[in-house]
Amino acid sequence: MTISSTGVPEEERSTDRGDGGAQAHAIGEPSRIVGKLLRDVEDASQPPVMYPDPAQTDRVRITRNREYDAWAGRHDRLIKIADLVDHSMRRAFDESKEEMEKLSLYSRSSAVQGFSPITRASASKGRLQREGGMSTILSEMDSGEIEHVEIANHPSSQLNNYAKIQVTFGRDPRYPSLGGGATVHVTGSDPQWVAGTFDLIASEVAKDVPWWRFWRSDRALYVYLLVYYAALGLVSVMWHPVWLSGTVGMFAWALASVTLAFATASAIKRWMLPEFELIEPGDISKSKRIAGRAAVWIGVISGIMGIWAFLASRK
Repeated sequence: MTISSTGVPEEERSTDRGDGGAQAHAIGEPSRIVGKLLRDVEDASQPPVMYPDPAQTDRVRITRNREYDAWAGRHDRLIKIADLVDHSMRRAFDESKEEMEKLSLYSRSSAVQGFSPITRASASKGRLQREGGMSTILSEMDSGEIEHVEIANHPSSQLNNYAKIQVTFGRDPRYPSLGGGATVHVTGSDPQWVAGTFDLIASEVAKDVPWWRFWRSDRALYVYLLVYYAALGLVSVMWHPVWLSGTVGMFAWALASVTLAFATASAIKRWMLPEFELIEPGDISKSKRIAGRAAVWIGVISGIMGIWAFLASRK
C-alpha cells in the first residue's frame, strides 16, 4: 500500500473520490428527471401551431389614402404636418392604454414604440438619409438636396386597436418606379379616428399642392396631343405644305403630334414643374421662376410676330 504525502493511503483516497462522484451523480439525477418532466408538461400545455383564422380578428382595419401629382411647400408646413401626425398618434395611444396593460413586458414595450412616428429624409438618391425631428433635419440639410421625406409609425400587430399613419413627399429612392408628389395613408381599427385623422392631415398637405399639378399628370398628355394636332392642322390649312398632303402626309402629321406631345410632357416633368420642391424661407418656387421667364419670352415672341404681321399687311 502506498502512502501519499498527506498521510492517507492512495486506495482510500481513490475510494473516497469514487464515493463523492457517485453521490453527486445520485443528487443530480433527480434534478434532471424533474427538469425533463417540467419541460414535457410545458410542451403539452402549449397549443398546436395552426394557420391563423381571419374570422378571429376582433376589429376590421380601415384604410384611406390620397395621392397628389406634385407638392411644393415651405419648412413650416412640413413641421406642422409632422406635429399633426404626432398629435394623432398620441390620441390613438391614449385609446390603447387599457389594451397594452394586458400584454407582457416585452410586447408592451414593442407596442408603445409602434405609436411613435419616425421622420426620415433622403438625398443623393437614397445614399444619404437622416432620421430625427423634422425641425432638426431641416436645419441640418439643404432644402435643394432633399429628395424624399417620410413621416410614419410602425405599429404592433398584437393590438386590436391598430393605428398607422404614413405621409410621404417626393419619390422614394427605394421604389423609384412609384410616383412622387405627396401621399397620405391612414389605417386603423377605429372608423372615427381614421376619418378624422385623414381629413386633418390631407387638408394640410393639400394647401401646398400647386395649381399646375394637372400638367404633370398622365391626363395632360392628351391635351398636348390635341394642341399639336390642331397646330399642325392649322399649318396645313394656311400654308399647304407638301409634306402634309396625301395619306403619307396625314401619317406624318399624326406621328409628329405624338412625338411632340411626349417630348413636351417629358420636358415639363423633368425641368419645368418638379414633383416635389421644398422652398427655402423667403424664396419662391422653381415653377414661379420658370413661369415668369416663360411669360417674358412669350411676350417677346408675340411682339415680334405682331410686328411681322403688320409689316406683311402693308405690302
